[in-house]
Order: sequence, then C-alpha cells, then structure tokens
Amino acid sequence: MILIGVNSRLSLDKPYMDFLTLVAAELAGSVATIQGVRKEMEDVAALRKTEVALRASEAQLAEEAVALTRLQDCSARLWQIRDLHERLAEMLRASIQR
Repeated sequence: MILIGVNSRLSLDKPYMDFLTLVAAELAGSVATIQGVRKEMEDVAALRKTEVALRASEAQLAEEAVALTRLQDCSARLWQIRDLHERLAEMLRASIQR
C-alpha cells in the first residue's frame, strides 16, 4: 500500500503501526549514533590540532631557553672584561654567533 500525503482519517491496523513506530525509533537511533560519531571525530581533530600547537610551543620555548643561556654566558663574560674595546669586540662576536 502506497500512501501519498497525510490523511487524518486514515486508520492503520495496530501491527502495522507498531512496525512503523519501531522503524522510526531505529532511524532516530541511527541518526543519533551518526551525530555522536561526528562529534567524536570533531573532538579528535581538535585534540590533534591542540597537540600540534603544544609541540610547536614546546619547541619555541626550548629555543628561547638556549638563547637565554647564551645571553647569560655573554653577560658574564662582559662583566669580566675591563677594556671597552674588548667588550665591544665580545658583543660583536656574540651577535654574530646567533
């Protein structure tokens, strides 16, 4: 039986209505499952993006730590040098070593 449109006076037998209700419930459950999977995929993608950003941030922090160590070493050497020309030469060497 093919039904076209909506007829409020249409009367379907109980087993057929039960079947339609079951099919509708299964479809609704499938849609909810698909939406749940989609949400989980979005969460995983966001997590991966966050992990990449964290790795980049850690690499930048490591580079800055090395630069700070070099700066501290240079500063200590400059305090030990008494002659202005030697200090300037040391500063030039330190800037070239970057």
